[in-house]
Amino acid sequence: MKVSIQGYKGSFHHIAATKHFEKDFEIIERDSFGEVFKDLETEKAEYGIIAIENTIAGSILTNLDLLLKYRYKIVGEVYLRIKHNLIAYPGQKKEEIKEVHSHIMALAQCEEYINEHNFEAVENPDTAGFAREISEKKLKGVAAIGSEMAAKIYGLEILDEEIEDHKMNFTRFWVISKKPRNVEDADKSSIMLELRDKFGSLSNAINIFAQEKVNLTKLESRPIIGRPWSYRFYIDLELDWNDPKGWRIQEKLDREADSIVHLGTYKKGEIPIN
Repeated sequence: MKVSIQGYKGSFHHIAATKHFEKDFEIIERDSFGEVFKDLETEKAEYGIIAIENTIAGSILTNLDLLLKYRYKIVGEVYLRIKHNLIAYPGQKKEEIKEVHSHIMALAQCEEYINEHNFEAVENPDTAGFAREISEKKLKGVAAIGSEMAAKIYGLEILDEEIEDHKMNFTRFWVISKKPRNVEDADKSSIMLELRDKFGSLSNAINIFAQEKVNLTKLESRPIIGRPWSYRFYIDLELDWNDPKGWRIQEKLDREADSIVHLGTYKKGEIPIN
């Protein structure tokens, strides 16, 4: 089974794939999320892993737009506590490090640590990408900010553990598939609504979920390109969209919405304690 990810082996996308699939899969490394969707389109991969939300940086909105464009299905959800480490070629001391390289988001999440040690921060497309470069080129005087897995895969040493500024740093990932798949014990769904331009349409839609006693875990608005000041709404809800309650909600929403797109039904991910 092949799984396409944005990033390299040892990246947090790779860790998310390992947590979801556990074993018997092959990673396809890609530079962008668009390439992940292309891999599903051309059936080079059966599944893709995409980050969708971080507790510090917020939602990754381009991935919501890509999911709607391709109409692939969400079939799984993974939460990771993001633990950043300072990793370098074996035998080096922290005092010898002049530059740290990583993804721009990882650098931002470790800004206090970087400033405290007077490191020069250098942006890299992926948290694990520069770790691999250090290993292949035997680079010294530089370090990567990345995962413990990246250090193990590329034979590097961890000079400092958990250097992120905020320890309560979590990222949510979706497992996506081109082909609809039945998910055992599914208890969460994601949908997209385009509501009619009339008074009270959003509040009416929200009230439908309240009437059915369905918990909404996320509500995100996005502008509709080509329709100035019009918006679509992405909603996560704790419900199997295919059960009778889901059918009733769909029927009621039809009175308020111009469009309802079911993005996927899946098993709710477990949020790690630490």
